[in-house]
Amino acid sequence: MPIPQADLGECRTGYTSDVTDDGSDDTFNHLIEWGSDNTNHLFVETIEQSFVVSNSDIDSGTSLIDNGDFTYNYSGIYTIDSFPNVSMKFRDFETSQDIGITGWPPSDDRAKDMFEFNLDPRGANTYEIVITWKISAILVSEIPLVEDEQQVNPPYFYDESLDQYVRTDTFTFYKDAVNRTGEQFGKILGEYFSSIIDDPNDPNDPNDPVDDPVDDPNDPNDPVVTSLIFYTSDGTPLIDSGGNPLTVDNLSITLSEFNNKLESIN
Repeated sequence: MPIPQADLGECRTGYTSDVTDDGSDDTFNHLIEWGSDNTNHLFVETIEQSFVVSNSDIDSGTSLIDNGDFTYNYSGIYTIDSFPNVSMKFRDFETSQDIGITGWPPSDDRAKDMFEFNLDPRGANTYEIVITWKISAILVSEIPLVEDEQQVNPPYFYDESLDQYVRTDTFTFYKDAVNRTGEQFGKILGEYFSSIIDDPNDPNDPNDPVDDPVDDPNDPNDPVVTSLIFYTSDGTPLIDSGGNPLTVDNLSITLSEFNNKLESIN
C-alpha cells in the first residue's frame, strides 16, 4: 500500500521575515499531526508512539520540532542554503586563465575578481518529511481487538516495547522552497565585496608594507578590468529598478555606488 502523502504548499526564499511589497510573508509555520481515515465508529483509535523517519530539509533557517504530544511544528524561512549551487568565474591574473567554482561563500580568495555570477538554476527544491505514528484500537465496549492480526485490516502487530498490538501509519509531507535567491544575493554580494575591498592608503592596515606605493589609477600597465555581470538562473542579466542590466564596468565607480546598484534589484 502506498504511503499517504500531504502537500504543505510552497514558500519562496526570503532574506528577512518582513512582509514584502506584494503583501506576502516569507515565513511559514505548519502543524503536522496524524489523521485517521477510520470510518468504523465501533473502534476508538489511540496514538501510542510517533517518530520522524526522515527529513530532507537541510536549510538552517527552518526547524522541525517535536511538540511532545505526537504532533510536530515545521516552520521557519528558506534561505540560500536551499539553493547552494551558485557558480562564478574569475580571472587568475598570474596565469591569465578564467576559473570557475561553485558554492557560497566562495572557496577561493580569487573570487573577489569574479566577472560572472550565476544563481542556482533550480526553480524550486522539494523537501520531504516522513513521520510514522503507531496506533492502537479498541472497541467502544473497551474489549481489546482480537489479537489475531490476520483478522484485522490493516494488520496489527504486537509491539514488545509498547506491550500491545498496534499498527503503523506512515505519512510523507512535501514542502517546496521556491528560488528567489536573486533578491538576497543583491545584498549578500554587496556585503562580500565590501568586506574584501582594501584601502591602499589606510595607515592602520597591518597587512600593508610601510613603503607600499599608492596605486596610480592612470597607470597604463594595470590589467584591464572586465565588466562584472550578474545573471538570473535562466542566464539573463539581473535587472535593476531602472530596467537596466546590473553591471559594474568602469574603474571610477565608488563602493557606495556599487552597493546602491546591487540593492536596486527588483
